[in-house]
Amino acid sequence: MRKIFNTCLHVLFIVVSASALAQTPANPLLYCSGVTPNPSQPADEKIGRVQILNTPLNNSSSNCVGYSNFTNLITQLIPGQTYTIIVNGYDCDGGFNYAAGISVFIDYNNDKVFQTAERVVASAGTNTFPNSPGQDFTFTFALPIAGVAYGSSVLMRVSAYESYAGTTHNGCTAMNSFYGEVEDYTVFLGEKKYDYNAKAILSPKSNQYAICGTNPFPVKLLVENTGNQPLTGGQLTCNVKGPLTNQSFTSYFYSTILPGEVDSFVIGNIVATADEDVTIEAIVKSNIMPSSTRYYDTIPRNDTSKRFIHIYQNPTYTLSSNNTCILDSTQVTISNFSFPSSVVWSNDSKFTTTNLYATTTSKLPLTVIRGVCKF
Repeated sequence: MRKIFNTCLHVLFIVVSASALAQTPANPLLYCSGVTPNPSQPADEKIGRVQILNTPLNNSSSNCVGYSNFTNLITQLIPGQTYTIIVNGYDCDGGFNYAAGISVFIDYNNDKVFQTAERVVASAGTNTFPNSPGQDFTFTFALPIAGVAYGSSVLMRVSAYESYAGTTHNGCTAMNSFYGEVEDYTVFLGEKKYDYNAKAILSPKSNQYAICGTNPFPVKLLVENTGNQPLTGGQLTCNVKGPLTNQSFTSYFYSTILPGEVDSFVIGNIVATADEDVTIEAIVKSNIMPSSTRYYDTIPRNDTSKRFIHIYQNPTYTLSSNNTCILDSTQVTISNFSFPSSVVWSNDSKFTTTNLYATTTSKLPLTVIRGVCKF
């Protein structure tokens, strides 16, 4: 019979690599059937600078081209907040000045389609682009909270087309196939969230409380990444404390768990030392900076879990004596336990009974087997 013991949740020490923190730039080829709008005559309207205030994005460019890919520049925007964006425009060849419309699309649901609702900036008309250094055109926009692919890197497309108001732009079509410019950037939606959750004890199961004597009993933990960033590596620790028991053991894992995914790990083995009540405590924390010793977690409420159980070490019992008639059956039950008065078997209910069928007058020997123990 297995000795009664419940499992524990466990302490996680997070080690996050620099690569796990990095965001992947958005891929323009996944939009608009893989075709990027590219006006063929870039001598006139030029996007000189794109800046979102209170963010790191402040990118200036001087090449007179129809399309520029700046998706390597990744800017974090928080859903629900309002931002001010400045788009500088000028005439690239320094000649006669023409008017152009400006638009900004952010694919905030990350479905690789520029929808009208995702046109966060759209000039109602056109504005004259003067000679360099040009003119700053300022717009404000707010990112919605609902329908946002939180924790995703998505494409932001800034467009300027001669003679076409921003309200006519669709993000894919070169509204003026000759004059204007398109620039692509990457936006990371939402604050980066790093969180490990000790989701469940896989071994022993919830009804497995008994282990035999001092046989080691493995503890296996299911770990979930409930943040929105990949997390690599961690430390698992289990603490078991009672009047006579004081155990703590630690192990490490080095695999990467992606957001929303789980993995399981054997932390170590528990050895029962006495019949007693014990407390099992588990703490989960993340260390988001690889070189830092400061523990940080964006969801503290799932960091700690406690469980109170009773350990049974070598429980004893005798079998009740039952008499029955030949060709009849009788029920045999287990009785006379050491404290407490009942045992939950690892693979049976504590109400399990055995029926014996008598075919002759005799005293039948009975062997009871439960789990790894035999009495």
